[in-house]
Amino acid sequence: MQKHRDIANSLIGRILFIRYLIDRKVRLNKYKKILSNEDLQSILASKEKTYELFEYLKSDDGFNGDWFPIDKLEDELVNPQHLNILKELIGGTEIQSGQRSLFDIYDFSIIPIEFISNVYESFIGEEEQRESGAYYTPTFLVDYILKYTVDEFFKNNPNEYNCKVLDPACGSGIFLVETFRRLVAQFERVNDKKITANELKQYDKGFTCFELFL
Repeated sequence: MQKHRDIANSLIGRILFIRYLIDRKVRLNKYKKILSNEDLQSILASKEKTYELFEYLKSDDGFNGDWFPIDKLEDELVNPQHLNILKELIGGTEIQSGQRSLFDIYDFSIIPIEFISNVYESFIGEEEQRESGAYYTPTFLVDYILKYTVDEFFKNNPNEYNCKVLDPACGSGIFLVETFRRLVAQFERVNDKKITANELKQYDKGFTCFELFL
């Protein structure tokens, strides 16, 4: 059952990631245009097209990452009915009643990326939370700790933009994500240069990688 849950979590994670890309107008090179939510729903109507998109995102032309790996068991278990649930969900359909929304009710371009940490906590379930100690850390607490660690380091080393960071109790990766944002900001200040998405392709770890890209 845990394996089934992991597959479901990965599948939902991929769809959330793609939806973030769509709403933030990121063009996927596989397509000649920026995808719309309607395009994504059309893709989800076909298992073949859905997994073609997933494979593209893993490829060198996509994001070159193994964030949500696809194994043989997933290919066997996931069926069009599962994908249709996701299709209806992102289309704004009330799952229980089947009532469709006249408008697109989600806009991931304005939903804070910290939302993903909350999603992660919901995905793993209460039992695994207790066993692994994976609890969401509020952003204000993260900011407070980083203020007296990473921020203090850069304050004392204004021309430095590299530092080693350890999160020994990493769950959803919120500490690492917020630290990374500070590293990027410091790099840009020191070098007067903006970091592009292509320069982030070396980072790779599930939901944390997802948040880093976005």
